[in-house]
Amino acid sequence: MGPVSQYVAQLVRRKLDQHLVLVWYDPTRVFAELVDHLDLPPGTRLARFAGSYFELRAEAEEYFARMTRTAGRPAAPLLVYVPAAPLPRQIDPLLGLAAAGGVLKETIVTLAREALRGRYSESDLDDLLSNPNLSLAELDRLAAQGPSDGTMGVISLVFGPVATHEVFARYLTEADLEAAVAEKGALPALAALAERSLGLPREPVVDQAQFKRRLARHLLLTDLRAGLPKGVSIPSAAGMPVPDGAQTKICCMTVELMRQRLDMHSAYKELAVQVEREFNLRQISLPAAAVAGSETFPFSDDLCLAAVEDLLEQGDVEGARDLAARRLQTFWAQTDERRKVQWKIAQIALDLYAEARRVLEEVKGRRLTPVTMVERHAALDGGWYRMDGLHRALESILADVEEQLQFERLLRRAREAYREALEVLADRLLSALEEHGFQFDSILHQTDIFHRFVEPHLSGSPVAYFLVDALRYEMGVDLLRLLDRAQEAEVRPAIAAVPTITVVGMAALMPGAEKGMAVVTTPSGKLAARVGEALLAGAADRLKLLESVTGGALLDITLDELLTSPKYARPTQLKERLAGKRLVVIRAVEIDSEGESDLILPARRGMSRVLADLKRAVHRLAAAGVERFVITADHGYLFVDHLNEAMKIDPPSGGEEVCRHRRCWVGRGGDRRPSFVRFRAAELGMGGDLEFAFPRGLGAFKVPGAVSSYYHGGLTLQELVVPVLTFRMPAPEQAAAGDVFKIRLDPPRVTNRFFMVTVLYVRSLLSPPTRRVRLELVANGQLVGHAKASQYGYDPSSEEITLESGKDNTVTLFFKADQASGDLVIQMKDAESGAVLAEEGPIPFEFTS
Repeated sequence: MGPVSQYVAQLVRRKLDQHLVLVWYDPTRVFAELVDHLDLPPGTRLARFAGSYFELRAEAEEYFARMTRTAGRPAAPLLVYVPAAPLPRQIDPLLGLAAAGGVLKETIVTLAREALRGRYSESDLDDLLSNPNLSLAELDRLAAQGPSDGTMGVISLVFGPVATHEVFARYLTEADLEAAVAEKGALPALAALAERSLGLPREPVVDQAQFKRRLARHLLLTDLRAGLPKGVSIPSAAGMPVPDGAQTKICCMTVELMRQRLDMHSAYKELAVQVEREFNLRQISLPAAAVAGSETFPFSDDLCLAAVEDLLEQGDVEGARDLAARRLQTFWAQTDERRKVQWKIAQIALDLYAEARRVLEEVKGRRLTPVTMVERHAALDGGWYRMDGLHRALESILADVEEQLQFERLLRRAREAYREALEVLADRLLSALEEHGFQFDSILHQTDIFHRFVEPHLSGSPVAYFLVDALRYEMGVDLLRLLDRAQEAEVRPAIAAVPTITVVGMAALMPGAEKGMAVVTTPSGKLAARVGEALLAGAADRLKLLESVTGGALLDITLDELLTSPKYARPTQLKERLAGKRLVVIRAVEIDSEGESDLILPARRGMSRVLADLKRAVHRLAAAGVERFVITADHGYLFVDHLNEAMKIDPPSGGEEVCRHRRCWVGRGGDRRPSFVRFRAAELGMGGDLEFAFPRGLGAFKVPGAVSSYYHGGLTLQELVVPVLTFRMPAPEQAAAGDVFKIRLDPPRVTNRFFMVTVLYVRSLLSPPTRRVRLELVANGQLVGHAKASQYGYDPSSEEITLESGKDNTVTLFFKADQASGDLVIQMKDAESGAVLAEEGPIPFEFTS
């Protein structure tokens, strides 16, 4: 029994002791349950009103008659409980009964005030009892709590025993609380609490909508102003009250809670946009530095986006990079997929610009040999190759962006810096080759790869030999990083055979090439390579040579076939195909095919996705029992801006032309000009009597119908240096039976090509604390989208996400296909085995643009 109930029970007993007869009027029936639990004097008769006052009087008169017959003995008390209001005196049948004893007709508010006097101040009691509709049990609960630490009386009935900042955060974001506040009459108490704890002046409360508007303005503007430097003000908010230090802290805690809780995000965004508009915050002239750390309103995010360009123009590259890194972690970037992508683009562009300028500074004024340049390019710690990876990442993410970006100047500067660095490195490498010759000392040559890394292992279990057309060195470094479970893993640079085109580079990766190879022509006049006695003009010739070396124990698969063919869908099927094989050749032509198509956007997207596909292929082979892997390439590539006429040069004239590519000319004789450099086959370490010409810098020979952005064949570091990955890979780990994987999309409908889902991994007892997964979109049985970003753990190179057990992760997905409407399914797959761990759908989608 609570304090108020105890007080009322004691009052009833005192009155019975005093009067013997007590008539208790309770028109609101608030004490109905208490009546059955009173500790009444022994023998007390309880008479209840059941609809008839005359029946109740008759029952009481019978009781009096018994009292008369038992005269001389102590009389037992009589309690008459009437759950109704007293009747007028002239018609009240109970008037005589009441006159003979006592009457109790005080309201619960009056009795509760007496019961709680001394526990609460008078002002707190006024607030607590301002709602006459509180039940006795509610008053008991409030009284038992005593004066609260910021939540007051009736407020805790609506919100529970929570801190003040959570009260206001929930009130502003949970619409269904309005009804509870109205039912309990808690609005005046909320206004009083806001005045005391938040510094919001109390005004006559008209309705909850009005109070909510005032509350939201006060909280959000206080949060914004709290983060502004001294002396910086918001003119449109000049008339708004300024809370004291303690009140400001609670205001900021309230706003921060709304930004932290996923279930409050949507409501918070609406409030922020509304208040921003009401106070014209976008029209206020504020320095970006003043709001660099502010997360209150979206205008600060847009202001900082513009400031990144300004900082770059002013030469403060590190300041711009720091701002981008900070804003990428803020509420608006983390909860708005478009903003997140924009900041990610800005960050990569700034990193590219900084890296390109670093490379230029490093080569400035230095005498460089071919060996030095390759070593600096390929150094795993700070190598020049990082610049190429950043450019690829930037162009890949830009290929998926549909809306206009706010920092075109930044993109232009980053691309110009990259191009300038490429141009300088290209010129310096050609100069070094002219001065020192095609000499690279102990650096691995492409022709030694099979002999050193594949051939020694052919007597054991099958070796997987990946021949990836146009896998650039920086991509090889990225790929090995993705293969984080690989053992004995190394990535090395190798000098590609020249010219850096497929027919030459792939021949250099064949057995016997270490003994020497020549670039020759076939009887029909086409370019080919000769390795030993074998004339290698295409893939069929190379596979025939590998068949002969392995005694027929060769399995040849394309990357696409390995990942999509039903023949290899299950490890057991692949294992059967591997039986008795010594060498598995996986040919991947996706990078070169996409680039040569001259479809720029698909090529930009595809080049990075190939890394993820290669990783999947490795794990698929490992699951089938393959342990040892060698991954390499025939050549690299350049992929920059469209060629303009100024970049195109005439090929050598006056001689015999065998073939011509954008970046190389092959033939005999002809003139020499400053726009290109010439070498004889012997000067490049090749056999044969052919001669080769290569454009200087990033120039290109005029070739009718050739592609305009992607090309190779020349002598830049990007074209010439290829990766060699060697490692052993254990079989993939399988998810334990007790692991939980979930995908949540709220609401379950997609109307934007970029959208967010929440995913969760909960491990079982013996499972690892983290899991690497892929999220993919499937429609009509086709892959139509994938992850582009996540709150934590996203790897853009593999599009994989590392989930931490028990920790929600918000993932941004991108629907890349051209379909405008239909149903899609979201799949969460194990990054290694490809097993589907969770699935959500079908989910309707419809895009208006």
